[in-house]
Amino acid sequence: MSWLPVLLAGCVRAPPAPPPTPLSPCDALVAEIGPDALTTPSLRLTPRLPPTPDIPADQVERVAYSEEAGALLFMEERASRKAREQLAPALATDARLSLAWATDADASGVRVYFVGELGEGWGSLYQALYDPAEDRIVEVTPPPGERPDQPTPLPPDVEARYRALLTASLADFELHPEGVVPVVLPLSTARGESWMVYFLSSEAAEDTVQVGGHVAVWVDAEGRQVLEVLEHSAGSDRRPWPTDAWLTLYHDLTPWPLETHVYTSLRTGLPLCVETTAGSWAVVGQEVRFLGSRAPVE
Repeated sequence: MSWLPVLLAGCVRAPPAPPPTPLSPCDALVAEIGPDALTTPSLRLTPRLPPTPDIPADQVERVAYSEEAGALLFMEERASRKAREQLAPALATDARLSLAWATDADASGVRVYFVGELGEGWGSLYQALYDPAEDRIVEVTPPPGERPDQPTPLPPDVEARYRALLTASLADFELHPEGVVPVVLPLSTARGESWMVYFLSSEAAEDTVQVGGHVAVWVDAEGRQVLEVLEHSAGSDRRPWPTDAWLTLYHDLTPWPLETHVYTSLRTGLPLCVETTAGSWAVVGQEVRFLGSRAPVE
């Protein structure tokens, strides 16, 4: 047997190893802050993120609104859910109560008003006060076991919120098929005061994450006229709970993440990587960070 092939084989160098695949902006960030940045829904779990590229100047105010409104959405949705859970026996047996509510946040917490008719009047039949710091209902009126004798008039601003909710519910849009949670937030614009009514698709089965399906309806200050219907996502789907640290979303309705992205991160306890036409964004709890522009396509 010729020894030449054996000799040549010993002289051939192995091909160089391929370069490592560069980390995506979101993967690089999670590698720096750790995979357990968020694990439980909470307003208090926003970690301090390392410095990232500056948010484009024309989007700074919009991102600030997303952060503030998203935190309010989470807090008020959580308040209404906790109140409904605690008052479930009364709500199920009191035929005089229509299952509708309005929330009002102030320095004491979030007050949830359950609205219904009694006799010839209507108003608040039950109230529950949610304390965000303790993450629980701290006060119920009337006390558990007692039934209201007459409705309590709603404060004027809460009545306007409730009216805005009723008006928005009649607008022309498609609701998430498995239920939504409404939240009404005040909105100040150049056109004056108004209301933004959100219908949040927050219901999801165990071990899944509900993605998209949120709708916002812009209503005038009196709560009587729909000004605009705003789709906050191009679709709606459920995903298996992610096995890695991030939930990656592709969002092409706006160049920046919306308040519903902040709400989703807070509700699920998952950091989000939101890919938009402007680039990559991290949404970690209440904090939105710009990670960099998309590379130009040659």
